[in-house]
Amino acid sequence: DKINIGTSKIKVTTHKQHVHKSSKIEVTIRERRDYDLQYWNSYGISEEWLKFGRIYPISNIFINNNRFAAEKYAYVYIEKKDGNITMKVYQPFSERMKWLSKHDNSVWDLWDKLPQKGNKLIITSSRKDALCIWSNTGIPAISMQGEGYIPKEHVIQQLKDRFEIIYVLYDNDFNSDINNGRNFGKVLSEKFNLRQIEIPTEWKCKDASDLCFNWGRNILKQVINELTI
Repeated sequence: DKINIGTSKIKVTTHKQHVHKSSKIEVTIRERRDYDLQYWNSYGISEEWLKFGRIYPISNIFINNNRFAAEKYAYVYIEKKDGNITMKVYQPFSERMKWLSKHDNSVWDLWDKLPQKGNKLIITSSRKDALCIWSNTGIPAISMQGEGYIPKEHVIQQLKDRFEIIYVLYDNDFNSDINNGRNFGKVLSEKFNLRQIEIPTEWKCKDASDLCFNWGRNILKQVINELTI
């Protein structure tokens, strides 16, 4: 699946967090470098999966034509919905601009990559987690734009018509006084009669990405397979 993004900028004019809804955001795409591949490989995500997931490294961010140099590790997630291209900027180590999104709440990460039919599907917390799960276990995975979002009933029904079992794997916020991931996952699961699962606390990892990073791909695959028996 190719997107003609060229070598300069992607223009997006919808809205989301961190910027005013009318703000224009553009990014400059650069070539992938060894350190990009090393970063994503630490989550079991290869270059081929980056291409599949439409994740591109960037060198500049423009907000209303004001240029900001992107950090060393800086990426844009591209999503296509109803013929429209939107994006989210992700700088994993940034203290000032970690996320910059132009997706609206109706956008599901990787929705258009799903097979038409399947046995299992995992709804998880982020695009990184979804790709981490999918690439390492073979189980298709998607995510919304936040754990607290509740999709429309007909959208979930579309997924139920295509997949036999749908799991909700949100963060296990075991270190927090309130386990928001568990609570949000319970709400979504109970509302639509889905199966809630989470990374067992014994692993001391809140999500699939952390589990892969800390314990390796084989442990991630083992844990996810055990949770989805």
